[in-house]
Amino acid sequence: MRTPISINVSSALSIAAITLAASPAANASIFISAGQSGAQVQCDEDHTQHWTYSVSQDVADISGASLTMKRGRSTTASISFAIYEGTYSQFGSANNLLLATLTPNSFTQNWSAIAFAATPISLLAGRTYTAVLYSDADDSQNKAYFIKGGGETP
Repeated sequence: MRTPISINVSSALSIAAITLAASPAANASIFISAGQSGAQVQCDEDHTQHWTYSVSQDVADISGASLTMKRGRSTTASISFAIYEGTYSQFGSANNLLLATLTPNSFTQNWSAIAFAATPISLLAGRTYTAVLYSDADDSQNKAYFIKGGGETP
C-alpha cells in the first residue's frame, strides 16, 4: 500500500509537478511529471529541468525516478537525474545524494517509461531538496531528450 507524502514544490517551470509516494513494503520512488499530456519539454545543454521540494516527514529508500521520455533520432550524449539537498542555485556545487546517468541506448524515439535508478537514499522532513534532469546533448531537436507526462507507478 502506498502512503502519499506531501511536498511543497517550486520550479522554474510553471508546468512542473512532483509526486513522492512511499511504500512500507517496497522501495519508495520519486515520480516527476512535466504536468503535460500533449506538449513535451526538451532536455539538453540549454534546457535543464529541475524541481525543488521539501518533504513533510522522513522517507527512506528513494531510489530514483520514473519519467516518460524519448530521445531525438541522432542523440549521442548521456542524460542524468540527480537529487541533492539545497536549491537549484546550488546545482553543480552541491553534493549529489543520488545520481543516475543513462546513455541514449536506454531510450527509443517513442514515448516510454524510463527508470533512473541508483543506490537508495533517505529524505529528511523539513529539508529542501532539488531534483535535476540534465544533459549536455546538443540543443537541436534531433539530438536532444524530451520529457512529458508521468505517472504514479514505476
